[in-house]
Amino acid sequence: MKVLPGVIRPLVGSLVGRVPDSIASLSLVMLLRERTGSYAVAGIAAAGLALGAAVAAPLAGRALDRSDERRILSGMACAFAGAVAAIVVCAGRAPAGVVVVLAVLAGATRPPLDAAMRALWPRVVPSDRLSTAYSLDATLQELIWIAGPLLLAGLLLVGGPALGLLACAALSVAGTFAFVAALPTRPGRPTERDRAGVHSLSFASLLGAATLYGVAAGVLTLTLTAFATDHHARPAVGILVAIWGLGSILGGLAHGSVRWRRPPERRAPLLLAALAGLLASLALAPGVAVLALLMIPLGLPLSPWLGTLNEAAQRLVDPARTAEAFTWIYSLIALGVAAGNAAAGPVIEHAGTAAAFLAAAAAAGAGALIGAGGVAIARARTLR
Repeated sequence: MKVLPGVIRPLVGSLVGRVPDSIASLSLVMLLRERTGSYAVAGIAAAGLALGAAVAAPLAGRALDRSDERRILSGMACAFAGAVAAIVVCAGRAPAGVVVVLAVLAGATRPPLDAAMRALWPRVVPSDRLSTAYSLDATLQELIWIAGPLLLAGLLLVGGPALGLLACAALSVAGTFAFVAALPTRPGRPTERDRAGVHSLSFASLLGAATLYGVAAGVLTLTLTAFATDHHARPAVGILVAIWGLGSILGGLAHGSVRWRRPPERRAPLLLAALAGLLASLALAPGVAVLALLMIPLGLPLSPWLGTLNEAAQRLVDPARTAEAFTWIYSLIALGVAAGNAAAGPVIEHAGTAAAFLAAAAAAGAGALIGAGGVAIARARTLR
């Protein structure tokens, strides 16, 4: 995609500000385990962080659509940094309940830079290049999940998990302020709403697909850990995830180089179905080496699926509510991941990792069917 004026600065700012998404939870768990000696407290606090973000994100997205996005994002970044700094100060000193409340507050004040950037793309990119823009966004997001953990590893060597959390605070503020400083003037609100709000059948079915994708991802992450542990190669988990991310980057670059004729709401379920089929193939892996090879094709449809999902949201939803729509996607995927994590444990214990890989595939496949079915029904209604 040709780089256009007004793209680089907000894009870089949003990427910097999103790095904490990849390391905040892990840093929090490590800090609380170190300070309190309790995995229970650490786990509850991490759950509070995720729950706070999932619940508050749609409210923040609606506020971004209706009010001054610069003021909202800047205020949230400062509040997030303050809550994170308070956790560093209070962990191991204050009662565990105080730290959990601070973790919920940190999650609730997470600046939704992902949604803000996706809502910005139509203002800085020609309409015929939006597919490429959303594919690029999803591809670059994978870099966050590769670079963030590497940064955390370095910070742990220098100063421990407290430094990782403080880095989250600093990166959030720096990235958010860089993003809002580069925002172009918002155009006037559309006077004609020829698209639905956030509750249209097509978009609702894609939200259902996104939720089940989250379940599949949650099952997968836990199953990868169990598989590597069973094969006496637990340190390989990070490598497996990194290979998955590399495949996702390659798939995103390939997908973004093509101008697609099929609308994104019809492409998205097909990409999720491809992901489901590749998830099922993981059940055939006899060892870590073969599983590592299978992680490359597994990643290929990932960025295209996420990018197409966001492109479909921009196309289907009322232009005055796009930020809210993007935050709904984030929230439901996050809730799906939590559900998948919870469901994976019993499946692994009672049926093994192969069954868990198949369960992840089934969740993604069900999501693809729901998405395709809802979009098809909505399309049939419009053709009557």
